[in-house]
Amino acid sequence: MALEATPETREIMLPGVRPASGDPAPAPSTGGPASSGLPASGRRGTQDVPRPGLGHESWRSTVNGHESWRFTVNLRDARGEEHALMVAFLARRTPRSDGDVLLSHGCGWTHSMPRSRTYQACAWRDAGGVELTSLDVSRGWDRSIAESVREACAGGRPIAPDRLLPGPVTLASDRLRLDFGGVADLSVADDGGYHLVLRDDHETWDLRLRPLKPAITESGGEPARELAVPPVGDAVDGDDEAREAFLVSRLAADAVWTRPGQPPVRMTGVGSYQRVHGAGELPQDAASPPADRAHTRIVLHLEDGWDVVACQSAVHDPAGGAAAGRPPSVTLVAPDGAHHDVPARLDAGAPWTSIRTLNSYPTTWRVDAPRAGLALRVSACFQEQERPVLLGLGASLEAAVTAEGELHGRPVRGEGWLEVEPAPRIRDLEHRIERLREVTHAEVVRLYPDSPEPGAVAVLAGLAPRPAWPVDVVAEPLHRALVAPVRHLADAMGRGWRSYAAIAGMEMQGVDSQQYRALAALAELMHTASLIVDDVEDNAPMRRGRPAVHRVFGQATAINTGTHAYLVFDLVARHLLPDDPERRLRLYQVYLDGMRRSHAGQALDILGHHDAMEEAVASGDAAAVLERVRTTHRLKTGGVVRGVGEFGAVLAGADGEVLTAISSYFETIGLAYQISDDVADLLAVLARAGDPGARVARVPGEDIREGKVTYPLACAVTLLPQARLREIWEIVRCGGAGQAAAAEVAETLVGCGATAAALADARHAVDEAWLPLQRLLPVNHHTVMIRALGLYAAERHQDE
Repeated sequence: MALEATPETREIMLPGVRPASGDPAPAPSTGGPASSGLPASGRRGTQDVPRPGLGHESWRSTVNGHESWRFTVNLRDARGEEHALMVAFLARRTPRSDGDVLLSHGCGWTHSMPRSRTYQACAWRDAGGVELTSLDVSRGWDRSIAESVREACAGGRPIAPDRLLPGPVTLASDRLRLDFGGVADLSVADDGGYHLVLRDDHETWDLRLRPLKPAITESGGEPARELAVPPVGDAVDGDDEAREAFLVSRLAADAVWTRPGQPPVRMTGVGSYQRVHGAGELPQDAASPPADRAHTRIVLHLEDGWDVVACQSAVHDPAGGAAAGRPPSVTLVAPDGAHHDVPARLDAGAPWTSIRTLNSYPTTWRVDAPRAGLALRVSACFQEQERPVLLGLGASLEAAVTAEGELHGRPVRGEGWLEVEPAPRIRDLEHRIERLREVTHAEVVRLYPDSPEPGAVAVLAGLAPRPAWPVDVVAEPLHRALVAPVRHLADAMGRGWRSYAAIAGMEMQGVDSQQYRALAALAELMHTASLIVDDVEDNAPMRRGRPAVHRVFGQATAINTGTHAYLVFDLVARHLLPDDPERRLRLYQVYLDGMRRSHAGQALDILGHHDAMEEAVASGDAAAVLERVRTTHRLKTGGVVRGVGEFGAVLAGADGEVLTAISSYFETIGLAYQISDDVADLLAVLARAGDPGARVARVPGEDIREGKVTYPLACAVTLLPQARLREIWEIVRCGGAGQAAAAEVAETLVGCGATAAALADARHAVDEAWLPLQRLLPVNHHTVMIRALGLYAAERHQDE
């Protein structure tokens, strides 16, 4: 529902804008149906705020500052189709380390159509914006991601879906006139309002916005602090006292939407305008860990002419993990423009996790302000309304919303916009990837349900056609024998990076993976099945912090269940590609190739490498034993990662050179991960199951005590004196070494440089495999993350 201007509203003077007549704007009325009914102390007339151009001296006079212009518009066309538009411009001045000033600019817009649930986001930045992204990741970001981002930005192009502005940015100093590279223009219209022109390859927008209410400073007439937003996102981190935010809560909007080959679409509606300016934080200042700021902002236009702006922010302490912030508040703006600010309560609900960014966003909000008699439920029109931030690396939920509830005891309805911008910094790659666990687990539960639902069990067991089988009789025992053992292990899900690799295999080719969420379950079930069987073969007592499956359900059930879980691939493949037998056949081929590789790797691992190590110790030549361990790691661990990466690649339509390069890189990630896991055993560190990122001590050298030939041990062949190498090998070869002896061997391997050599080999392999893939793929969020995943796999224990 798009709203029309109410009769009581009128044009008033805005910052930098004069009424067409040149006369001062009239003061708001003091009573009547459109009045707020508040005491005079709670009402404000038109405010003359600083002009909204970059000529504002408090911004331009600093070497570190920002200014932004932001519009949200709710429109309706002649057919009744609803459209919601958000437009933003952002400019920033940032000091470089050499004392020079970096100028960066970004602009973008989102177009949401609630009825058809379509959403389009465009984001543009200049070369300064690309440089600012590289600058920002130097503080507080995960080391692997920071290196990957700097690599991606080195060529001067932004990380997709952002695009480089095709022309220079022009900002008038004496009036409001912005030209962002010929893509987006903002200026004062002839009628004293605002004129916006947006140009893209597929559409053009021409909007004229006439103010209907006075401009106000947000948050009770003081500089708006709740609207302080995270660093390098759509605004800037820094001192709240040095920031001001001004709001026009309601504008009348006329828009023309033009697309190639189609007639123009004319629309009308209402919107809002916000301008923020102030000082910022130095992205490269490493004196103290930078804080992470997250914020939520809701702007609503109610049908009775009232506007509601609700805000809350949080500051997250990167050291202690504690969150602080300002309490939520609501600004109510009456139809006559009078406004007041009241404390509020904002309760979030209906979280949605984006597969693209792994951000989780609340999509419903309860807004309660008892002192104002306000109680609203705000709901996103649909979930998938995420856009990239204009500067930096990150995303936010920019959603068209509806609202209903009560104001002053009367039922009200309305529409507007919801902005949820989480803390942008990715401080730990493991933590970020683990956000996919909720999605993955939900997909696993869809296949392996909590209870013995006959239909689901029948599909899982292949009992089709159903009338021919006594499903009701066998559903419960089959659930105990096939489902419960898998859920025992899958419910204690690990880091989930294999599932992420499957999703990223699609996304990094520019293909939306939302409809292929089941792919995450496939990767997890493959891994779970292999762990169940491996634990039987190794007689392992524990897995993921709980008793191994065979210790709970017995060896026979574990072997059968693990083998059956491999075959669930068929169900997922049919679900993903019900009408594409050709691509489904390619998936089967990729899957079976991967199964053969992983079982071959397990065969080599069970056999061990004692014979190759004996020869290496005798000859002093480590080439053969290193190659054998590498091959085992490539087949066993690398084979699984390669397989899930190929699933995503095939679903995205990759073949030939691209598929080969993806296969090689993902396989190398598995190799590097296993090498660094060998190193972790010597360093006696382990990530605690269920507590992402936590490190717990264990006895160093468990692989040594089990008599295994690992990659660091093979590296030591050329690094240790012959006599010492023989002593070390004798301890390992015999197996069953005591704790002290194993610790001594571990210390020797670390001290001689074997662990460093192993990690160096892992990093070299990752870099070599990345080069051909880098040339073939676009630079987007997921190519950056997958590159970072390879760096993480090779170097995750460098600091231990």
